[in-house]
Amino acid sequence: MLYVELGIAYHLTGQTQVAAELMAKRLEEEDDLFIRYNLACYLASIGDIKQAEQELHLVLEQDESGTSFMRWQKETKIFVCYVLSK
Repeated sequence: MLYVELGIAYHLTGQTQVAAELMAKRLEEEDDLFIRYNLACYLASIGDIKQAEQELHLVLEQDESGTSFMRWQKETKIFVCYVLSK
């Protein structure tokens, strides 16, 4: 969870690219849906829509009920569903 909080801190201070790199690095060590969701958010924020869409699809495939995805959207106040409409 420390990585996620550090990523959020980077994002909130305008260092979203660094936040995305941190999430990507963490995913190399551990496949975690919340980390992947955050990576998708950061990628969308920096305009890498294609990669954000890929990450978000992976999250949605593994979160079959969609409940985690919906909870994370509310908790992080980052809305990335528009990525799916592209």
